Amino acid sequence: MGVTVNNPQEWRVLRERDLRVIVDPVVYRIGQLFLQGQARSGARSDDYWKAISNDIGGLVTFVDLLVLYDQISAFDYISTFDIGLNFDDSLGALVNRGEQIIIPVNVGGLAYRVTKEAANAQFRQRMAGSPRRLPGRADDLTLRALEGLS
Repeated sequence: MGVTVNNPQEWRVLRERDLRVIVDPVVYRIGQLFLQGQARSGARSDDYWKAISNDIGGLVTFVDLLVLYDQISAFDYISTFDIGLNFDDSLGALVNRGEQIIIPVNVGGLAYRVTKEAANAQFRQRMAGSPRRLPGRADDLTLRALEGLS
């Protein structure tokens, strides 16, 4: 059973279910490609193995997560990679066979807006006057990126 977070007070559900690890969706994707590649052969399988070989660290992280945690969360995974699919027909079908190990988490409504605004504010703060800021064209790209986030 997945988790839906629509308002900021509902974030507590993740703590209550001991879902305290946030995983980069690319790590899940590499794990999914690995599991799908195991079951396939041919040209598409070759593409999977090329992608996996470019991110062995992601695959190692995926396996480590499965070994170290009873359950882990996947935030809006199908919105990122398997658009239009149900989680149980996607990554969930490959990992959750009879037991929920990866729990799909959907963030929407006010919780999404508040979180996005906080992330944008933190991004703006880090970019303002930061010595990591590159001169010239990078300033223009940063401003356009910030405008797109608002």
